[in-house]
Amino acid sequence: MADSIRIKEIHAAIDAGKYGDGRTANLAWHIAEIAKILGNHSDKDGNPISINQRKFVKEGAQLPGGYHFGQWGSEGIAVESIPNRFVIDPFGRKKLEAGGAVLCHTLPQMLAEYLDQLDASLGLQEGAAFEIQNTDGSRKIAQFEGLHALLADVAYSVSQISQNSSQAQISSLKTQAISKEILRGLGLPIVTKTFSLDVGEKKKARVPFPGLALDSPSITRMLGWGLRGQSILVGHKVKE
Repeated sequence: MADSIRIKEIHAAIDAGKYGDGRTANLAWHIAEIAKILGNHSDKDGNPISINQRKFVKEGAQLPGGYHFGQWGSEGIAVESIPNRFVIDPFGRKKLEAGGAVLCHTLPQMLAEYLDQLDASLGLQEGAAFEIQNTDGSRKIAQFEGLHALLADVAYSVSQISQNSSQAQISSLKTQAISKEILRGLGLPIVTKTFSLDVGEKKKARVPFPGLALDSPSITRMLGWGLRGQSILVGHKVKE
């Protein structure tokens, strides 16, 4: 019996000549594969079917058959594992290892893998809410909700430190100026001296400060000279 016009339209719409010849996977297979990739694994009665879990493949290792980067294979898809990780070697030592690939079988697995990589790199779980001890020597605990709160607190602390450092530098310059004025008022010759300061990485810095020349007389000697002159005036001789 010849097909009706409606049947012919349906055959043309689903390309039955291609998918119904037995040599090409039919539309039902493609729909089932799409459902499988989306994570809908169930039998005809609606019962869930277990699927393979994600599996890590080391850097440089060959992918198993049926997995490809960037596209779905017959078994699943290979997702690049970007973050590095620490592993324990046979001697019990912690070793840094480059990321490899993760074999995923459904779209939810692939999305979960990307989320795990973000969490491993950025610390999303720990960064959402955490506590740290104050650095002021007290036993108080500072609580933060989100990394933005911590960054804001750090920015404020750095600003305060910068302001305090500027004030300390100004105070140091004032102290040097006052020292020079005192020495000048006492009539002592002033020269610029320096002392060495270790700044790390085997480097030294020279810090200037006002001082007395090595051949300049001390205040004690100058007082002695004054007393000697006075004793001569009053008729007494001071022994050297």
